Amino acid sequence: MQYTADLVDYAGVSISVVVAVSNAPADLAACLAGIRACRGAEQAELVVVDDASNDACAMQISALATHFGAKLIRLERQSGPAAARNAGAHVSQAEIILFLDADVVPHEDCLELVRSFLAGSEQDYAAVIGSYDTRPEHPGLVNQYRNLLHAYVHQTSEGDVASFWTGCGAVRRSAFLAAGGFDAKFQFPSVEDVEFGSRLVRPGSRIALNPRIQVTHRKRWTLQSMLKTDLLRRSVPWTMLALSGIGLPSNLNFTPRRRASVIVSALIAAFGILSMVDRRFGVAAAAALVALIWLNLPFLGWLRDQRGLTFACSCLSLHWLHCLTQAVGFSIGSLAVAATWVWFRRWPGVSLPKLLRQLSG
Repeated sequence: MQYTADLVDYAGVSISVVVAVSNAPADLAACLAGIRACRGAEQAELVVVDDASNDACAMQISALATHFGAKLIRLERQSGPAAARNAGAHVSQAEIILFLDADVVPHEDCLELVRSFLAGSEQDYAAVIGSYDTRPEHPGLVNQYRNLLHAYVHQTSEGDVASFWTGCGAVRRSAFLAAGGFDAKFQFPSVEDVEFGSRLVRPGSRIALNPRIQVTHRKRWTLQSMLKTDLLRRSVPWTMLALSGIGLPSNLNFTPRRRASVIVSALIAAFGILSMVDRRFGVAAAAALVALIWLNLPFLGWLRDQRGLTFACSCLSLHWLHCLTQAVGFSIGSLAVAATWVWFRRWPGVSLPKLLRQLSG
């Protein structure tokens, strides 16, 4: 699906930008400066929610909110991004609520693209999400790979999706309230936006992915943070959500190629271990590696176009680790759901967010 490049008249469409933050005033400063630099920002309501930052950071966040003309809400105890965004959404006044992560900087056309999209011919959509751009702030192989992976997935998946994204996602206020907002029992960044998106589309509402709506990501990924996030904050809870009833979408991170890549990555690891006992398994591991490369040729080619052939080849091992982590997470999540069936029978009050919180520590 290709969205028109022409902006429609959005003059009558109001927008509130909600940014939740905790102990990250430097990121917030860049984010708010980027919002105010957007075209049409003077007509936008800006809401900052401080999720119980420490005193020193809270003072800086308060000063930043004042400087950039934002309405400030401060939660008395740390409640997590879901509760913080709910608090910001409920005090906002506009008909469109745009959620931005505190560690992103929106492009200057971000607000007008959101307002134009939801005001124009796509007005039957309840929400629209955007994408990271291809210029993450921090250098380094792991950081560039992880951010470009997200950019690739979103920029090659234009159209209807069944998932929301709070990094840069806008929703009609009426649809947000009807869906009940984010599940505040998620008290850490995880799949609260995915779960919200599944509830949003359940009654027939539609979410669009428009990759023209872009933000620059300021987060600095390390190998440790990537593996931990991919395992405990992504693949395990995604699996638990899917097996608990919402199912898995067929686009974004769940295309047939991506699913096959997860299986093949697990085979590479298994055959590699077995090859220490019988060398014949080394041939099977090599064949599985060739299959992984073939499955990801579009992504590797895209990386080559963005950063060159050497960079694309350097990312192959990281991509294998990423897919292997998803395979491990699927196994852990499946076991956790199986245990949940027994747990729920004994302790009906146990909820999925509580189990995810215990798994993530």
